[in-house]
Amino acid sequence: MKNVVSLLCCIFVLGAQVHAQKEKISVDDLISRHAAAIGTSEAREAARSLVLMGQGTVSSKIGYIGCIGGPAQFASVANNFLFAMVLNSNEYPYERLAFNGKDLSFGRPAGSSLTKLGEFVKSQSSIAKQGLLGGALSTNWALARADKTKIKMEYAGIDTLGGGKYHKLKLRVRGTGELRVSAYFEPDTFRHKITVYEYSVAAYFTSAVRTENSSAQASHFSLTEQFSDFKQVGSLTLPMTYSITISSQDQGQTESLTWNIEFKQAYFNEPLEASAFKVS
Repeated sequence: MKNVVSLLCCIFVLGAQVHAQKEKISVDDLISRHAAAIGTSEAREAARSLVLMGQGTVSSKIGYIGCIGGPAQFASVANNFLFAMVLNSNEYPYERLAFNGKDLSFGRPAGSSLTKLGEFVKSQSSIAKQGLLGGALSTNWALARADKTKIKMEYAGIDTLGGGKYHKLKLRVRGTGELRVSAYFEPDTFRHKITVYEYSVAAYFTSAVRTENSSAQASHFSLTEQFSDFKQVGSLTLPMTYSITISSQDQGQTESLTWNIEFKQAYFNEPLEASAFKVS
């Protein structure tokens, strides 16, 4: 009986090792399969510009409670991009974020401060400038052109996030300091589903001496991109639902905002003026 049990244990361990080997993949292979999941190299190269249009919403379940929405778009050409939403709110009439290949710009009504999205991207501008923000929606998507990017990547195995299992890549982006970036890909399709950006700011004290009554706490910030509803668009397979969630724990206050867009139309190789990628 002991021999049978030992044999079964060996078979179980061997099976687990084989399963783990099948799940493991090199960074180059993962990126290559992901790029192929978007489309052939010829199709990707042919998409010199891309404009996606649909309906967007901004919602919150923590802090401010509510939902507003309106027309939205994501446009890109080369390493330029525009993210824009028109909102049915006098206090928050629109969200605009653009990169013209050199500088980031942020839309805001006269006299108002940056939005939560603007604040995060401005503080971590390299995620936009180096082709991460927007994922495969952008013609400058860094992880579909790994041979041209300077982002360092490390395979981190199969990870569970939000109830799903994904191949995980840890990314090191120049100029982002303590920012931690992780990208997640479906194991069967190699579609990019999620990117998480996280950083913390250490607590500081008005007094040089920390006391037992001190209430200062470290602040934590995260931006999560999610991509879903993949469809054939022209010669490419793209996510037609895109969401950004920003969560923060700052000075004892917790906030969370989600920008969500359901794209309905896609236009390839439309002429786009340079002025479209500078907003105010």
